[in-house]
Amino acid sequence: MKTYSPVVAVVIPGSGPIPFYQAESQSNLVSPDEPSVKLINDLIDDFKKADQRDKLRFAIAGALGSGELSERDIHAIFSSARANEGIFRLSAPLHLFGDEPMGEISKGSYEQYLDQILSLSPEMHEGLRLVSDDDREVRARTVREYQQATGSGFYPLSNVEMQVATRMFERPLSILSILQTGSLAERSFMDDPRVGLADISLLPATLLFCTEDMTSDPNVGQKRASLEQKSIRDLISAGEAKITDVASDVLGVESDDCRTFMFEIMRADVNGDGVQDMVIHWGAKPIDGTLRMGSVTALTRRSHDEMFSEIVVGGEQTAG
Repeated sequence: MKTYSPVVAVVIPGSGPIPFYQAESQSNLVSPDEPSVKLINDLIDDFKKADQRDKLRFAIAGALGSGELSERDIHAIFSSARANEGIFRLSAPLHLFGDEPMGEISKGSYEQYLDQILSLSPEMHEGLRLVSDDDREVRARTVREYQQATGSGFYPLSNVEMQVATRMFERPLSILSILQTGSLAERSFMDDPRVGLADISLLPATLLFCTEDMTSDPNVGQKRASLEQKSIRDLISAGEAKITDVASDVLGVESDDCRTFMFEIMRADVNGDGVQDMVIHWGAKPIDGTLRMGSVTALTRRSHDEMFSEIVVGGEQTAG
């Protein structure tokens, strides 16, 4: 006859302890693969994890209360742990791959992001229209479909379609491309003290869009060259530019009859040099005109004495 002895008692809220028994005889032992046994083992693991989480919360609360750690320290520790797992916090929630805003982005979800059906306007319920030079049309509802279509020579045609393509497809694709190279930075010259887009004395004036950028004619002035070695603050102090929007992670500037708008997306080491970089969205347009441009740009700062500078990611200059 089999005899059983209790191994552990599982406490379920609303009832008393439920002992989990295991057979002591060597024959007809309870199989660990039986659904009931697996369920109880899963419950035990859950309770252990919950207990560890509670202990961690109390330890963190104690460290905060005693002054051993600051809220900033706690944030940095958790961000570092997540980055080691290939999960990066976005600087602000963004709508990238669906209806819900995202607060973080994960390398492990790369394929899922590519196949997520995007939320387009009602008139584009069948997808973004893309055309080819031989008058064919396809529709794209996912980033992967857009990537495959554009790789086969299809492109958006109207101004509206080009704007949707940039915002809903090109920007997510650029972020995913940078995500693939992203890693936890070993050192940072922008986090302590924290600096970013609001620090216009550290931003190169070459980030601003110029009217001459719309032509390749070498005879259309030397505005771009005149911006070298200057900061955005230099232009504002000289009355050559004005700020239209500013926050810790947002900057809008008007200059040379054009508007440049930037917002921070995330921070990570995106080119493998160990230094923290800042990934931003860069957008620009003439003040009087319908042309719009946008890209995802990476900036870095390699010492506390340097300004931000554009960097190469994946063999290409990220801004321009």
